Amino acid sequence: MSDTHGGFKLGLMNPEVKLYDRDEEGNLHPYTPNMTAVQEYFWDLYTKGVDAVAEYANGDPIVVIHFGDATHGDKYPKTLVSTEIADQPAIAVANMEPILKLPNVRSFRLTAGTDAHNFDDANAEMIIINDLKLRYPHVDCELVMVGLGSIDGVDIEYAHQGAYTGSKHHLKGNVAHQFLRDKMTTELIGGRTPPRLYGYGHYHEWIWVSETISVGDKDYTSTLFVMPSFNFPNLWTTAATRGQSRFTHGLVALEIIDGKLTEYKRFTRTIDRRTKEKL
Repeated sequence: MSDTHGGFKLGLMNPEVKLYDRDEEGNLHPYTPNMTAVQEYFWDLYTKGVDAVAEYANGDPIVVIHFGDATHGDKYPKTLVSTEIADQPAIAVANMEPILKLPNVRSFRLTAGTDAHNFDDANAEMIIINDLKLRYPHVDCELVMVGLGSIDGVDIEYAHQGAYTGSKHHLKGNVAHQFLRDKMTTELIGGRTPPRLYGYGHYHEWIWVSETISVGDKDYTSTLFVMPSFNFPNLWTTAATRGQSRFTHGLVALEIIDGKLTEYKRFTRTIDRRTKEKL
């Protein structure tokens, strides 16, 4: 999962999250903010995706990676559920509940997002991961900047920001292919085997590309993917994407059996956000 942007009115928010306000005598009172229509859409998509992942895993161990921007930050305060800084990590932690409470989740990794969304230098992520460690002591929870993990013999390099997805539909994946080949070549020149997987977030679009590099009698194959988000475009995104109308959101599960990547399944939904009307 990636780019859930907790605290953003157009991001993911657990409808049962508890935030706190003070009364006239200074006492803290819990309250739950009202959800926006987009948040309701995301929560339905997310919880159904978690159920589908659990069914897909069928009791096998699950490794969860969040590819960054778990909070929205305070750069754009008018778009926030609350202007209290403490509320965003609280929302982000509550967002992790459905998937981290699955009994077969064995580890969770959160990558540091961008300074615009994490109150600089991964401050939000540090608060989030410390809270998750307390809430889910049976899950191995850690924060990483750039990770190199081995999941049952399959290596994955991952970070928040990596390959650009492409500016036009017919260009999708072009930059990612070159990015991936450069990553693989750098490893091979250094005498190392390239990771089988390279995973990123940030661009709020799904792509999946693979490359094979032959060295002598051996072939090396790696796959790069960029995760879809749980973030709905606002006016800034509309301008940045030049009015892009279709966006894909949701979860992606990768299956590893006997040290090999066998397949992946997307639990996603693509929406057309254009207003349809007769004029």
